[in-house]
Amino acid sequence: MLRHWFDSLVNRAVALVIVAVVITAVAVATINSLVSRQALESQARAQIERVAGFIAEDLDAKLSQRLALLNDIARSFSLATPTLPARAQQLIDRQLALQHLFDGVYVFDARGVIVGERPLDVSVAGFSAAHRTYFQDTLRQPGPQISAPYAAYPDNRPVVMMTAPLLDDQQRPIGVLGGAILLDQDNFMGEISGLRLGQRGYVTIGTRTGMTLAHGLEADRVMQPVDAESAGLADALSGREVTRFRECAEGQPTLETIRQMQQAPWFVRVVWPVQEAFAPAHRLTGVLLWILLAVIAVLAPLAYWNFKRLMRPMGDLARQITDRHQGLSSRPVAVGGGREIRQVAEVFNTVMSERTEVLESLADREAFFPFPVAKCTHRHRAGGCVGPYRVCEPGVRTDVRLAL
Repeated sequence: MLRHWFDSLVNRAVALVIVAVVITAVAVATINSLVSRQALESQARAQIERVAGFIAEDLDAKLSQRLALLNDIARSFSLATPTLPARAQQLIDRQLALQHLFDGVYVFDARGVIVGERPLDVSVAGFSAAHRTYFQDTLRQPGPQISAPYAAYPDNRPVVMMTAPLLDDQQRPIGVLGGAILLDQDNFMGEISGLRLGQRGYVTIGTRTGMTLAHGLEADRVMQPVDAESAGLADALSGREVTRFRECAEGQPTLETIRQMQQAPWFVRVVWPVQEAFAPAHRLTGVLLWILLAVIAVLAPLAYWNFKRLMRPMGDLARQITDRHQGLSSRPVAVGGGREIRQVAEVFNTVMSERTEVLESLADREAFFPFPVAKCTHRHRAGGCVGPYRVCEPGVRTDVRLAL
């Protein structure tokens, strides 16, 4: 059936047009996809780097603000060692700014015991932070500090403590002022975790010691070790900044970028699935495919009708030739259409004209040179005779018998 369909020149022409359109569309789509992918890759890299840079700068600004305020308030306390326990709670109650910026505010004496807090929590009464690294570092290196994440007492909630030393008149440390930031609370850390890049892009925050502070995709990853198997995270743990493509745990390619923070030994990691980052190119390819189908749906019947109209004179030519052959017509064939069809008609007319001339010439020659005849074999009466086939010799009439 396919071979029979291709026997028609019209069908062949339509198929050729469709194939040409498809090849052109595929070539255009391929080139467009390559060019678009390169352009989108550059745009995606720039966009994800801007997002990571903005988040890192925003976190640095918020941490810097809290550290500066905590340090200023700690320096404004004019206390001596004996008066610290008695006045600590009163001083904290006055610091409304600290209460708005931190989830918890604490005053530790020189032994690490909590002597003032806001909000009040009887469960931590008498708790000593002397074994905590943040307390030891603050007394050892006077100055504002940001701790590594740890499990808070007594509910083991993930928390980061920001601290500043309390100094006496001789600039000797007599205690520590601390502000706690819960990592699972609805604060600025929680806001960062909730950020999305597109539909499935997410943000994570980790420490260079390999601990997760926030994870936009899996909240239970907080306080868990970061996935340091990828080259990008290995660079992050070593303090470098990178942007690269990698395979995620689900096997899908992703674009990720790492930005280091200035106020703390933390890094911001932004992950964006490549399929979503390059979605505009995929959508454009889909649009081109639908356009191609629409063009074929319109062009195929239009081309068929047009080629059928162009080939109609060939049918007229065939009918006129048949009439000439059967003797139904003696006129020269005459058809319209394209130059090629008219040339076929002219060639046929020329051949037929020459054939007619040859036949007429043969007829004339036959009339001028008659066939030889035998003489009569019987005598007839005088005057000659006219036989049914030939004129006989005068005085003879008989049937003609040719001797050739």
